[in-house]
Amino acid sequence: MRQATIWVLLLLASALWGIEYQWPVKEIRLTGTFGENRYDHFHSGIDLGAGEQDIYPVSEGELIFAYEEGGAAARLPSGMGSFAVVEHLGGVRSLYAHLKRGSLAQGPYLLPDQALGVMGETGSSLGVHLHFTIIDSDTDNIINPLLLLPPIVDSARPNIRRISLEQGRDSIPLDGETPVLSAGEWELVIDLYDQSDLIDHYWPMAPFRVTVYLNGSEAVYLTYESLQFQGDHHVLVKSPGFSYADFYRTETEISLGRITLNRGETQIEVVASDFYGNEVVAQRSVVVR
Repeated sequence: MRQATIWVLLLLASALWGIEYQWPVKEIRLTGTFGENRYDHFHSGIDLGAGEQDIYPVSEGELIFAYEEGGAAARLPSGMGSFAVVEHLGGVRSLYAHLKRGSLAQGPYLLPDQALGVMGETGSSLGVHLHFTIIDSDTDNIINPLLLLPPIVDSARPNIRRISLEQGRDSIPLDGETPVLSAGEWELVIDLYDQSDLIDHYWPMAPFRVTVYLNGSEAVYLTYESLQFQGDHHVLVKSPGFSYADFYRTETEISLGRITLNRGETQIEVVASDFYGNEVVAQRSVVVR
């Protein structure tokens, strides 16, 4: 069993302290997940749709910042439009972006039943939705909000469309006959996405966990738990430190780094699951000489 992360411990402590987190909307329609490809960066939160509705703090807390679109924008995150930041017990901060202009609460202290704004489409938005982010103020890590929010029902499994191995200019698909490869290091590339049954149209979301086994032994472990700022970019923590540039190839195609293939037959198993435990397994064989 893997060592518990700080967020598992926080969840346990929250239960002991009686802290309860709620969804920031009454009608829950998850339209974007943590870590998705946003074309030049990892998605730093989740998106919620279902049209214009009131937005509530996920727990009681202090409204420490509110920005109305059109105000002085120096040193503010671009693209968020009107947004608010609430600080909760334990240093947890929640951010609510793309709020309807003129709907922001004045604070300073908010209870869970007090609306802090209305879902809108200010900033860089393709439609009315809420971008919701969780931040650990002690480490400045950005945390997958699904780790704190109550569970919802989602029965759709992730989809593995293609698996390939690359070495130099060679790209070998693993979706047909068993290939014969040379021994050494190969880059493992997977076309993978999660599709929620909470929406009725195609939108490729990020899964929550991907594990790769070589002949039954774990070779790669990836989890979309948190993002950490390193240098001038974010990396996926514990995963194992993938940056956006190293990780995403296309909208849904990811590189899981290099694996070492030794002579003989190798069984490659890829297991991908979403946050709610829906799982897909893909098995491939290669012959290495």
